[in-house]
Amino acid sequence: EKSPFEGGFRGMFTLAVFLLTIPALANDPLTKIDPARLLTMLEEDVRIENFRHMDRIFPVKTIHHSETPFHFKESPTTLNPTYTFNGNESTLDAFLEKTITTALLVIKDDTIVYERYANGNDKTSNATSMSVSKSFTSALVGIALEEGHIDSIDDPVEKYVPELKDSGYAGVPIRHLLQMSSGIDFSEIYDDQTSDILLMM
Repeated sequence: EKSPFEGGFRGMFTLAVFLLTIPALANDPLTKIDPARLLTMLEEDVRIENFRHMDRIFPVKTIHHSETPFHFKESPTTLNPTYTFNGNESTLDAFLEKTITTALLVIKDDTIVYERYANGNDKTSNATSMSVSKSFTSALVGIALEEGHIDSIDDPVEKYVPELKDSGYAGVPIRHLLQMSSGIDFSEIYDDQTSDILLMM
C-alpha cells in the first residue's frame, strides 16, 4: 500500500485532512480551513462558486468600508468591440465566454461606462482579489511613504515587518517586492501539481 506521502498532490491533501482532524490542533487557525473544499477549490465545475464563497474555505476577517465611501458616477454605454489575435477576429462576448469571466467593469474618469456580470455573479457577489491586491498594496505603500510611515522603499522589508527577518525575504528592499523582483523562487502554475502554489495550498 502507498503511504499518503507517495500519493503526490492528493496524497498531501490526505495527510493534511488527517492532521487537521487531530483534536490537539482544535485551537489552531489551520483547523478553520475546510480541507475538503480546499482540495477541490480549483476544479472547473466548482471553481466559480468557490471563488464567490472563499469564506467557506478559509478563515476571514471583515474590513469595514468608510462611513463616507467614494461612489463612482454611472454612464452606461454599449460595448462589444472586435479584436484580432493570431490572425483571427473575435468579439468581446466571445472572449468573456472563452475566459469564463464573471465580471467586467470599465471605468473612465471616475465614471462606470460598462458593467457586466456572468456565470451566476451579479453586482452583489463577492469575488477573489488574487493579484489585484498587489495594486492596492502598492498604492497603500505609496500613501505610507508620503505620510512618513515608511522612510524609503529601498529599506529592507523586515524594518517594517520584523516577522520576515528569518525568512527568504530578509534584506529584500520594499522596492523589489513592489516590482515582483524579490529573488524568491516560486512557481505559480495552476495546472502543475508540483508547482509551489499548489504545494503551498
